Amino acid sequence: MTIYINNDTEHSLDEHSLIMQEAGKAALRSCGVLEAEIGVTFVDYDVIRRLNKNYRGIDKATDVLSFHAGEAPATGLAGDIFICPEIAAEQASHIGNTMAQELCFLTVHGVLHLCGYDHEDEADEREMLAKQRKILGARKQHD
Repeated sequence: MTIYINNDTEHSLDEHSLIMQEAGKAALRSCGVLEAEIGVTFVDYDVIRRLNKNYRGIDKATDVLSFHAGEAPATGLAGDIFICPEIAAEQASHIGNTMAQELCFLTVHGVLHLCGYDHEDEADEREMLAKQRKILGARKQHD
């Protein structure tokens, strides 16, 4: 399993890379994924807003977006996750998480989307949040 962390922002986030990779790998293992190539890219507010508008038709910034890549490894998946550190910092402050906790939450959330989980209805949201809690343990989360 490979998770690449890329930073296309002015924010210094290198110290969070290793813990984010471990959280992402834990999420992949919990979904039974044996092979994966995932890129996690930090992007600024305007970029994530544009991505959200272009690919989801929603003209507002969001915290995390996930996209499947074309060719996946034979026994796994491939995709890209985009995280907005500005929004992540606001959310972390609001719920009392550290930035590392919030970035792990968003990485796991993005990986679960790549694994087929969503939160389009209440039952799916409960299932996804329960999976996130199990992966992340007792950290504060978005309920």
